[in-house]
Amino acid sequence: VQVFTGARKALQYIAENPVDVVLTDIEMPHMNGMELAATIRTYLPGALIIFITAYTKYALDAFELSAFRYIDKEMLPEKLPTAIRDAFRILHMQTDQYYPLSNTRMYRKLLLKNILYISREGKNSIFHLTNQTEIKERKSLNPVMEELNSSDFVFADRGIIVNLIHIVSIQD
Repeated sequence: VQVFTGARKALQYIAENPVDVVLTDIEMPHMNGMELAATIRTYLPGALIIFITAYTKYALDAFELSAFRYIDKEMLPEKLPTAIRDAFRILHMQTDQYYPLSNTRMYRKLLLKNILYISREGKNSIFHLTNQTEIKERKSLNPVMEELNSSDFVFADRGIIVNLIHIVSIQD
């Protein structure tokens, strides 16, 4: 858990670290919570964003940003525990979605949500992850795609598989 008193420091942290849940107010100095959430979406499209505010007039805008919850401050004691429980239940369900990596030295699970894309390098598949690391698996892309068994992944061409949950926009 990280606590920030300003949106800029929070964004700096989020740009460098994976974050699953964000709780934010809407009315803040320098950058409001709606702007913060829109920027967070560029770094972490799958993050669960919970708005806590006294301003109900922003509720519809919050849902356009795919807010997980919108909690009125007067309802905070009764609504926040449920929101946190529900967020962790969703996160727990997501942890069951993984790709098993194995080689002669180790066995490892990659969370599907942490895979940005998979490229081909000779007879190897290179997993490019959200933490900016790469992992090599001695396997061609076709069997990898079958083992992913997820509609979130598509072939962008013959040499690359992309994770659709990380696509923010497509141009040209």
